[in-house]
Amino acid sequence: PTSVQEENALHSEIETFPNPFSDDIYFNIKNENRCDKLIVYDLLGNKLMHYENLPAQFKIDGRMLLPGVYFYEISGEGKINNGKLVKQ
Repeated sequence: PTSVQEENALHSEIETFPNPFSDDIYFNIKNENRCDKLIVYDLLGNKLMHYENLPAQFKIDGRMLLPGVYFYEISGEGKINNGKLVKQ
């Protein structure tokens, strides 16, 4: 189990911008060389996007997503991070 402090530290390692977004969304994973896996889910937990073996800075095309709230899970170098995305 991780503490709240540890979880906040892990979450602060990932920047997403712009957020809210309309087309592309950029990810910047600080202190990491790569991203093993990125999964984007809708509010019901349905997997909508799945990417593997990404660099530490990358963008995804969000044009296929309808306006709303989404969640992402990023794993890499033994860590799993989660966050929220908002499509305008």
